[in-house]
Amino acid sequence: MLFLDADHSTRIEEWEKLAPWLRDGYEVVIGSRKMAGAHIHVRQPPLREAMGKVFTWLTNSLLGVRVRDVTCGFKGYCLPAARAIFQRLRMTGWGFDAEALFIARRLGYHIKEVPVVWADDASTKVRLAKDAMRSFIELVRIRLGAWRGWYA
Repeated sequence: MLFLDADHSTRIEEWEKLAPWLRDGYEVVIGSRKMAGAHIHVRQPPLREAMGKVFTWLTNSLLGVRVRDVTCGFKGYCLPAARAIFQRLRMTGWGFDAEALFIARRLGYHIKEVPVVWADDASTKVRLAKDAMRSFIELVRIRLGAWRGWYA
């Protein structure tokens, strides 16, 4: 199963880079803009890029996800893992990417990051201050929810 952002910042052809890893036994394979081999055609504005780095750092720190690029909207899942992960999702905002990766780790799935080609879409729907605060609150809710047994 492939999840990709509606703006196609990562083109569907990049699927060919993820699919072999899924066939080789990884349950979750995610596109990354932040590793060797990745290519960014059009960069995000500096503030958005910095906020993405902070969000990834917070996700790794609060949730123990341990990936370089939480917010790249190009992720592949083997079908059993997709079902197990997505039936447990509770977040409806931007934090759902982090929640999906958090659940994958909790369930013991192997996550592989693969470099992709990416281009920013200037018509993004992200509202920096408002969405940044909501995303942080969602990370806290995920952590609290884990303590409450949401993801068992």
